[in-house]
Amino acid sequence: MENRISINPEIDQFNSMVDFIQKNYSKNLSIQDLAKSGGVCRSKCFSLFNKFADKTPKDFLNDYRLDLSADFLCSSRTGVSQISSECGFSSQSYFSKLFLKKYGVSPVSYRKKTTGKESLENQKEIYEAVSLLAYYFYKIIKVNLKDDSYSIIKPDANDIAESDQSKKHLNKWLREFSISSKIHPEDRIIFNHVANIEYARKYFLGKDSEDKKYLHLKYRRLVNGKYRWVLMELIPAKDFSKENPILYLYIKDINDEYLKEIEKTKNQLQITHKDMLTGLLNKYAYENFCADFKTFGNQDLGVIYADINGLKYINDNYSHDEGDRYLQDFAEILMQNFRPDSTFRIGGDEFLIILKGIKKDIFEKRAASFFEKYETHDKLSVSIGSAWKEGASRVEDVTAMAEKDLQVAKRSIFRKCNQQQWA
Repeated sequence: MENRISINPEIDQFNSMVDFIQKNYSKNLSIQDLAKSGGVCRSKCFSLFNKFADKTPKDFLNDYRLDLSADFLCSSRTGVSQISSECGFSSQSYFSKLFLKKYGVSPVSYRKKTTGKESLENQKEIYEAVSLLAYYFYKIIKVNLKDDSYSIIKPDANDIAESDQSKKHLNKWLREFSISSKIHPEDRIIFNHVANIEYARKYFLGKDSEDKKYLHLKYRRLVNGKYRWVLMELIPAKDFSKENPILYLYIKDINDEYLKEIEKTKNQLQITHKDMLTGLLNKYAYENFCADFKTFGNQDLGVIYADINGLKYINDNYSHDEGDRYLQDFAEILMQNFRPDSTFRIGGDEFLIILKGIKKDIFEKRAASFFEKYETHDKLSVSIGSAWKEGASRVEDVTAMAEKDLQVAKRSIFRKCNQQQWA
């Protein structure tokens, strides 16, 4: 069964502002600077930080600076005044006040308390986790893409099995997790496709990996007998390279806020993503589908491209109302035969059916069955083309292949019918 995974633009806006903070924390940053980095207005900036971090932008920035300063205090001999300045605080007294409030001790006492108790390497790991933990995940795993090894930095307290350190290979752990019936059946295909070492290596180490800062996936996981939405993110370490391919895997339960978000945006999506005449997804939804697919990509993909013949003739010789009914009749047939999230009206008389994760033989059977209905249909005349590609990386490429096949079908129709009538 095809599963639609989409990226929330608000998360992207929030992540952009977090990235901006991580790169510019030492500067005198204003709320307007943060908002501009995320492409949002001032009020939206406050709203996003409240929604995703449960903090104001200023508190989030100060917390990040304080976490950074705590690491510097442990890992260097730099003076407190210099650390305060380098971390972006306007004065040492203000820094000390915030530090005392967060950690319960002064910066000097904190340094005395922590120095020598943990190795510099462990301190860096802790800082790495804290600095990237801006998204408040409840479980953190450190992953080495080179040898598929992993270590649990912060285990999920509700899942005892995950504290078992004997499982050294991430791929093995992910596969065992997938087949343990904890993943919702509709999400298992996309989970297996994305949540594996080979995909991560290609995504972060491939030729187009330079602009890829993170990879995230939403799926439903069985918790206490009920499925809940979970967000998984893979984020490269700060010193990530082909020689040091270290990632951090973060997992967070997003069920409550995600369901609220779905409910809140339902009406808006109906307007922006639905074709008002037919009820199918529109061209805007198709473009979003293509953009989302690029994030995960490399999936088997089948596309059926349909074009209604003679729509202009019907509009000109009968009425546009009759033409609209013609379109609605065809859309109704599509909805009866395919999932609603796989059918699109991308033009006046052009329709697409896009099937993800489908094997070639199954796709060909479904396409052939669809073709047969229009060879003998007593009312509708439709030209249909199709294409399938193994491990497709772009929807547009397979759509173009299906469109070429469609043109062959249309030429055949034109030879049988009056060309002027079916123009």
